Amino acid sequence: MTHTFKGGVHPNYMKAPQVPISVVTPPPEVVIPLVQHIGAPCKPLVAKGDYVKMGQKIGENPAPVSAPVHASVSGKVVAVEPRPHPLGDMIMSIVIENDYQDTPCDDLAPLTEEELKNPEAILARMREAGGLPSGVGCNVVSTRTCYAIYQACYEGKPVIERIVTVGGSAMDGPHNALTRVGTPLGYLAEQCGGFVKDPRKIVLGGPMMGICATSFDAPTIKGTSGVLFFTEEEDRMVENPQCIRCGKCITVCPMNLEPVFMYMYYSKGDFENMEKYHVMDCFECGSCAFNCPARMPLTHAFKTAKLMFQDKAAKEKAAAEAKAAKEAQK
Repeated sequence: MTHTFKGGVHPNYMKAPQVPISVVTPPPEVVIPLVQHIGAPCKPLVAKGDYVKMGQKIGENPAPVSAPVHASVSGKVVAVEPRPHPLGDMIMSIVIENDYQDTPCDDLAPLTEEELKNPEAILARMREAGGLPSGVGCNVVSTRTCYAIYQACYEGKPVIERIVTVGGSAMDGPHNALTRVGTPLGYLAEQCGGFVKDPRKIVLGGPMMGICATSFDAPTIKGTSGVLFFTEEEDRMVENPQCIRCGKCITVCPMNLEPVFMYMYYSKGDFENMEKYHVMDCFECGSCAFNCPARMPLTHAFKTAKLMFQDKAAKEKAAAEAKAAKEAQK
């Protein structure tokens, strides 16, 4: 019996799995952000002027929810400084001048036959190679991630590259490109044939759940699965959008949420009612924003609302710790 679920939308999928994988020539410089996933930021293990080998660990943090970062090319470290991040902020990054030698680092040896039978050894290798093992006893991974785990365990290779889907109306067509981590987005577009139209928006990930990048200088990171370059023809933004209470956002929500009210209380900064209407249960599928005739920035608003809750919790925790410390001094 066929199973289905409520809601969702069906845009033109525009899938192109038959496109062969091309290899992108590594850029003259790679930018390796010290923040590439959830968890604590990595601390640099190298300094300006150091020579690094391809696959060498260059950033680390021993925190439970964190994973190291590695050099995707060999060459000289020319800067350790804030650089544009794909998510929009200026993030401390390690900039490596590519010597085009791809001198390998042999710090990670393949696991032995005995280690391959030990789940703890495999989890430790996943983390050391830059896969972020889950703390709840399971991982939901893509085919590419499975292959990366294989490379880490059997070949001693950390995560320094991944296949990135590049497309959008500003390009001449879709491309599947094996890309080194740290490749600037603008350089990646050039290597995939360049632009046929002026790009207006850069989207990381898919068109529904993807997020906007703000700079062509921002690099790819371990989690960059796709980069879409759209023209102004796809720009759905309008000035001062007004909700018309049509309810179309409610009809397509797979979680049975009420985005119209979630957005209203988000706009007011009303945490109590945002929580009441389960804004934290939104998994940001983008169906509501896609179906909204008023072009309300619903998905973006709910992403921001979650950050607001995180910030609020962090401030409350800091205040409670400060109060406890003050009480302890009495």
